[in-house]
Amino acid sequence: MKYACVAATQEGARCRNFLEKAGEMCETHRKLKAKGEEVKLAPSPDTILVKFNINPSWTQRFEEAGIPRRFPSEVTLEEKHITQAQEVNRDPYRFRETADSGVPVFGPQGVSEVSIFQLLEELQGKGYSPQGVHIRTRREKKFDVLVIPFAREISEEAFLPKKAEELLEEFLKTSCWGFVHIWANPPEKGKVVHTINLGHREPQKSPQWNLCFNHGLWALTS
Repeated sequence: MKYACVAATQEGARCRNFLEKAGEMCETHRKLKAKGEEVKLAPSPDTILVKFNINPSWTQRFEEAGIPRRFPSEVTLEEKHITQAQEVNRDPYRFRETADSGVPVFGPQGVSEVSIFQLLEELQGKGYSPQGVHIRTRREKKFDVLVIPFAREISEEAFLPKKAEELLEEFLKTSCWGFVHIWANPPEKGKVVHTINLGHREPQKSPQWNLCFNHGLWALTS
């Protein structure tokens, strides 16, 4: 498993170099630190987007529980990510065919057999709350995506119907995820967003790992 260097670049983004051990700095940043130069840790996120596919049956249940649909343009999102990557002098297609400006914290392959249920409780203990939960409609794909934004600043979208809260807990409490990818994105207008992409839900399987926030640097515990 690969881990992204925990240092911040001059632009304030998390470094894109990888190591075999979590929680460490790459050789470049270690050398800078040895010279007495200031090396900061990668910034903690202001918002964390938790995303996962949902089949039509779950989509209907979440809609009936009061979670709204949104219809973002895939083309607009792609163009936005390309621009963000160029602003911090990064190749938007370094890791995959979809444009990205950030770094995959656990490497391009991500991590398998993970539970995030404890993480959701941890985030709320750190002052994050789910806001603007919605179903992202994808017309060209088989499944829609449920998006749960966790933010520190309270907005008008903070309210979530009780039925929706209970359904989310039911869905996530028993979920083991076949893969997890965390993207630490560079600051945009002073705000940092991290994205957690979840896939291959296996409710009958026991997870090997629990995902931990670790001050926004992210870690795994067994």
